[in-house]
Amino acid sequence: MRTQRVTTGWSCLAFSLLVTGSALAQADERPTLRAAAVSNGSFMLDGRLNDRAWSAADSIVNLITIEPEEGGVPAGQTIVKVLVNPSDIIIGVVCRDTNPAGIVSFSKARDADLEQEDHVLIVLDPFQDGRSGYVFAVNPSGARFDGLVSGQGEEVNSAWDAVWEAKTSRDGSGWRAEIRLPIKSLSFKKGLTAWGFNVQRRVQRLQETSRWSGASRDHEIYQTNLAGLLRDLPDFDFGFGLSVRPAAVGSTNRPTQPSPREQAGDVSLDVTQKLGPNLVTSLTVNTDFAETEVDARQTNLTRFDIEFPEKRSFFLEGSDIFEFGLGLDEANLLPFFSRQIGLVDPEEGESGKI
Repeated sequence: MRTQRVTTGWSCLAFSLLVTGSALAQADERPTLRAAAVSNGSFMLDGRLNDRAWSAADSIVNLITIEPEEGGVPAGQTIVKVLVNPSDIIIGVVCRDTNPAGIVSFSKARDADLEQEDHVLIVLDPFQDGRSGYVFAVNPSGARFDGLVSGQGEEVNSAWDAVWEAKTSRDGSGWRAEIRLPIKSLSFKKGLTAWGFNVQRRVQRLQETSRWSGASRDHEIYQTNLAGLLRDLPDFDFGFGLSVRPAAVGSTNRPTQPSPREQAGDVSLDVTQKLGPNLVTSLTVNTDFAETEVDARQTNLTRFDIEFPEKRSFFLEGSDIFEFGLGLDEANLLPFFSRQIGLVDPEEGESGKI
């Protein structure tokens, strides 16, 4: 009996080592894309991918379908290439289509819902922590979507907006996109020569979704722990890192016809200074609610306050740090709710701008 126990213990140890070795092997098997260097000023963003720098760049030659068939070959090939310099990351995508006339694309607004049309979605994990990241998407019409990944890919905050560019073009073989991401718009871990990177493409008329890494229906594209690697990144230079955003708001109204017009105005200022690739100091004076659209009227019959979404850029930067909980929408712990700041005038005791 004692011998049997020893044998069982060794079997468990061997199984544990086998599982650990398998996990390490899977970590090493992450797909890799090498970024190609391009000099500043030698590249034109036009959505055509006809610059000489693209021809020498490493590429993803195709994706793997997750819908309608998991693990299949897409109907149209997708080619992805990346160019880098100390101040920009430039992503080029060629979306070949067997029927270019059937491309579904109608949105042109910023942060539009692109799920019901053709689009390409890029996910970056500049910290390689598998918990956070950035999302950038573009459709054939050039509509852009961006957001912050939080909660290990469970949430995407689309209210966050960065400064970036995207150009698209169409031809007889499909459509193409070029995306320029300024390093000044991103935070990242210093010293990394590889970032988490993933690509997903949607072909709406075929109900087809294909992905580069983590191509499974059980996983979301936003789960950065399943992303591939973008290697050969340079030592990025975010410049002086100073951003100044002044704003002014004015209004005029006349309560009754005989009374004179009443005019009011207000100014605000947001200042951001990057002290490092992942350290930012910010200052806001009279925080600007003009960035927030009018909230939908709601009737609250509970004893809990209504939590309207935050839209102001000052409070959105790094907001994913405060988004954590138990994984359930009803049980999320919200330690800091920024929309309460600036709503009440302490002198008048009345609600301020909304």
